[in-house]
Amino acid sequence: MDTLPIVAQWPKHPYRGLDFYRETDALLFRERAKDVEECAAILLGFGVKILILQGSSGSGKSSFLRAGLIPQLKQGGRRNFFLSGKDSVIRCTCDPLPEIACSLLDKFDSRHLVPDTAYRRDERDGDVLTDVAVCEELRQKLALALSGPREELAEILVEALVEICGDLPGKLILVLDQAEEVLTLTPGGRAGNEAAAAFFRFLEDVYLRNIDMRLVVALRTEYYGRFRDELRISDDRLSRRPRSGGVEPYLLRPLREKNALLGIIDAPTLARRENGPPSITSHSRED
Repeated sequence: MDTLPIVAQWPKHPYRGLDFYRETDALLFRERAKDVEECAAILLGFGVKILILQGSSGSGKSSFLRAGLIPQLKQGGRRNFFLSGKDSVIRCTCDPLPEIACSLLDKFDSRHLVPDTAYRRDERDGDVLTDVAVCEELRQKLALALSGPREELAEILVEALVEICGDLPGKLILVLDQAEEVLTLTPGGRAGNEAAAAFFRFLEDVYLRNIDMRLVVALRTEYYGRFRDELRISDDRLSRRPRSGGVEPYLLRPLREKNALLGIIDAPTLARRENGPPSITSHSRED
């Protein structure tokens, strides 16, 4: 049986076609309850800092993150924070650090850094995370670092995350999708190599520093080995590894069972029959 989060409004277009599900489609997201619960438990478990979600192309990783894992992490009174706007997920591209920095800058500028939490709002919600002067200083540093070397941007990002997470009454969860792009789309020139190296250094620093945050990194299975090979921590840095450090993989297998696929197809029809959703004939289902 699926355990689904409650959403306020049924999606206007319940059949997504080839597009991935979004958080607003959580009510439609079916047949992944076990995977969702396992991933959430791993991510929030003691000793884990980075969860690497791997799966074959078309296995549903992007939908799983948005309509499955993130809604699960937001429900049940958990104090989990996201860099939220229209989408709580950041696409890596070949140069992920500016994407992460721009998400932070958007929240600094809006004075609503990470307002998306499921717990009851109180005097320490996500509206004001740090002293205004500190926020402005971090914003200026990030803005300047965007046009500089990526190694410097990585350092500023880590500094900003240390400040932010130190004030949060919970965990910041940074979700990165299509991380294989940093390997497959990286140009052969120096700038591209610098961007990739700085990104992996950023991940390593998050891994090593005692920052109360979690990282979810999704990528295609065929790039998992290469990604882990790039995500190396040299011996001279291991002594600085906190007890809370840890990298855990999770394999999201494609759904192939007939009953599971039929359940996904039938979900929009069965769940809101009173509103007259389009019916699915047996012939269409079998096709």
